Amino acid sequence: MLFDECFDIVLFAGDNPLSLDSCRSIKRVNCSRNVLAWSPVTIMADPFLVVKDETLYLFYEEYRYRGKGVLMAISTTDLVNWSKPWTVLEEPFHLSYPWVFEYDGQWYMIPETSATHEIRLYRAVNNSFHHFECVKALLSHDRNDQYPVMDFCDSSIVIKDGTFYLFTTMRQGVVNELHLYYSDNLDGQYLMHPMSPVVISDEYGRNGGQLLEHDGHLFRFAQDCNGEYGKDISVLEVEELSKTQYQECLISRNVLTTAGLPGGHQYNFVKFRDKYIIAVDRKHRIPFITCKVKRLFQLIVK
Repeated sequence: MLFDECFDIVLFAGDNPLSLDSCRSIKRVNCSRNVLAWSPVTIMADPFLVVKDETLYLFYEEYRYRGKGVLMAISTTDLVNWSKPWTVLEEPFHLSYPWVFEYDGQWYMIPETSATHEIRLYRAVNNSFHHFECVKALLSHDRNDQYPVMDFCDSSIVIKDGTFYLFTTMRQGVVNELHLYYSDNLDGQYLMHPMSPVVISDEYGRNGGQLLEHDGHLFRFAQDCNGEYGKDISVLEVEELSKTQYQECLISRNVLTTAGLPGGHQYNFVKFRDKYIIAVDRKHRIPFITCKVKRLFQLIVK
């Protein structure tokens, strides 16, 4: 293809965390723009926001052309001055979806580690966001199991009535399946929910960020992958969640394109300095010419 599919990150500030209407853009984290770049960053995506000690942290995936995803972060105390980016986590395999959360006085991360066929729990060393270590695999299966295409993608946990509910996506055949597990402890043992998979759909079957509460309601953001990756985001409300039942309803579709953005696959928000800060990734295409010439040369040499 002449054009490479790329993603940037855009942060907005507004009063309604479930809509980009009337929001103002406050920060962008852009991928490479130089079409002659030798090893461009083509993806800045999967933004997650965390507030800790009156500081706002943005965690995200950085991906270089034909490389692997590395997890990065930047921070600010005033939404104007931002730190330089630093590497939060790098592994020998691809990483994405750096969901960071606090539980029982400790900070954890559950990134996407589907290349290992596992859902891994990481812990922040000394509660610092500069280094995370793997605690254990919460779920795993052999790569020859029934999900050969894609497994354990974009996983998030919700705690309700003392139970940990884990949402994750697997792909069997050609359709995304949202699977649900539960446990009495953060670090497991996780059991499959009797209604799992709770969603079988390319439009709603993959999380587009962590599940978030607002005004007493629990919302799930779903990637619309119907026909193309990173098409848009839908908002669903979780109406019932227990060890035996699950029910959700659609609140809105096409959240990004309705706001004038050309698509994306991630939506996240937090309350910071009396405003809701919303983070999304934005889809666009850039023709990285030099990279294609380099790749063609490598193929010829082989």
